[in-house]
Amino acid sequence: MAADRAVTGWDDGWVEGTAGNDLINSTYVEPIANGTDKIDGGDGISSAGTAWQDDRVRAGAGNDTVLSGLGNDYVDGGSGADSIDGGSGNDSLFGGTGTFNDTILGGIGNDTIDGGDGIDSLLGGDGTDSILGGLGADYVDGGTEADYIDGGDGNDSLFGGSGTFNDTILGGLGADTIDGGDGDDSLLGGDGADSILGGAGNDTILFGAGDDTVLGGAGNDDIDDVANTGLVGNNLLDGGDGNDRIWAGLGTDTLIGGTGNDQLYGEEGNDTLNGGAGADTLIGGDGSDVFTGLTAGDVVIGSEDASGTDQDVLDLFGSGWSFATTNIIYSTPDKENGTVEFLDANGAVIGTMSFSNVESIIACFTPGTLIDTDKGPVLIERLAVGDRIRTRDHGYQTLRWIGRRDLSPSDLAAEPRLRPILIRAGAFGPAMPVRDMRLSPQHRLLLSGARAELYSGETEVLAPAQHFLGMAGVVQDAAMAGTSYIHLLFDRHEIVRSDGIWSESFQPAAALLSGLDRAQRDEVMALFPELFADLSPANDRHYPAARSTVKRHEARLILAS
Repeated sequence: MAADRAVTGWDDGWVEGTAGNDLINSTYVEPIANGTDKIDGGDGISSAGTAWQDDRVRAGAGNDTVLSGLGNDYVDGGSGADSIDGGSGNDSLFGGTGTFNDTILGGIGNDTIDGGDGIDSLLGGDGTDSILGGLGADYVDGGTEADYIDGGDGNDSLFGGSGTFNDTILGGLGADTIDGGDGDDSLLGGDGADSILGGAGNDTILFGAGDDTVLGGAGNDDIDDVANTGLVGNNLLDGGDGNDRIWAGLGTDTLIGGTGNDQLYGEEGNDTLNGGAGADTLIGGDGSDVFTGLTAGDVVIGSEDASGTDQDVLDLFGSGWSFATTNIIYSTPDKENGTVEFLDANGAVIGTMSFSNVESIIACFTPGTLIDTDKGPVLIERLAVGDRIRTRDHGYQTLRWIGRRDLSPSDLAAEPRLRPILIRAGAFGPAMPVRDMRLSPQHRLLLSGARAELYSGETEVLAPAQHFLGMAGVVQDAAMAGTSYIHLLFDRHEIVRSDGIWSESFQPAAALLSGLDRAQRDEVMALFPELFADLSPANDRHYPAARSTVKRHEARLILAS
């Protein structure tokens, strides 16, 4: 803001506040020591016939209120919690020094606003504004037209404002909330766990380090990490409506294409890619990825890790399909490439999708069991050797080995005894399990309490899942779709928490003990024959059972109401 020169004879051209709480407006008169400058009363004509011009204000210390009126004004609030209204004109407004909480309104015009330190509330108003929040958890609203907003450090709330204008918003350091509003916005989250909403328009959204949530909204959005740096973070990236492109970076990310023909790139990490409606391209990248939200026209590329140990999963069940509404045609002997035909109720093909480098297809099997870990519940197919798993007896234990066996419909037709046991949510009591779960028939569950001691002589015992067949909510899954069995191996036999109930980890040496029945030995050897090549009876002592196993009638009595 230039000096007020409408009245001649004024001193230094700066309106100076005091060290107190000043109200500086058109009626404010400076102390004599500071001169006799004043803020213009408006944009009219002075008594000398000169047009009112621009103001320069230094409010000084104290909690000041400055109303600079019309013109291109310059206001420095100084120290204190100040309230500044620039009025009309292209103003430069500064909150001043100190960690005070300022409120600044730019008003009409292309304003430059700097809140400085403190928790500031900055409103750009009409015009193309440039707003810097500075340190502190600031609230910034750009108002109308295309604004530039930089939240600076702190957990800021940044809004592009109203209208279909193209805003640029930088979150900076901290856990920021950013809303671009309508328009083709450029939004940069910066470091911290940010929440970013693009709104309507074709937005470009870059997320930084931290666990970010990004919602692109309507429009053809590009969502990526900063400068393609592959930053670490477990992010939720949702493109919304439109033909979106999403790159996830490092970490365990969830990508959702939404409506439209989207392109999803999981890049590194164990990601979940959900295409949604439209003909989407889903590329998993490194890691064991899950592909869901699948429809006709989709192309899925699982990719191969350098180690060749990745396990990508095509989740047709989670996409709303079943074995009855799909037909899988493999194009290579390893069954990692092929085509999925989608069928109507009469078996007619209504669309297709293609897949490549996908190790497992789940058509009628709940994809994964939630295992309690030191990071919370994690899908069993997302676990990796070295993860820390919650156990009942020994706290968090390191996972030493993961075994997996995928069974096709023809495999289950030939060996119906291997069909999974389906336990409905709440079958054993409230939230036991918390959701439908499927286990191999010989997988043992923990039973505990007074009834366990009454019928077995022990307060806690194990019982194979198949012992509960015939009870309400427990059936053998008769669907002829393929399934996958995953077992977890620790230094000792453990009891782990899965889907809200306690069940056993894998116990390889137990298969060699005479105390186990033939059915259990046969099942374990059929599923994981490679383990037995390295085991001998001399090693049995390293894998004693964590609990005794009860017979079928004992298990039924223990659970009887």
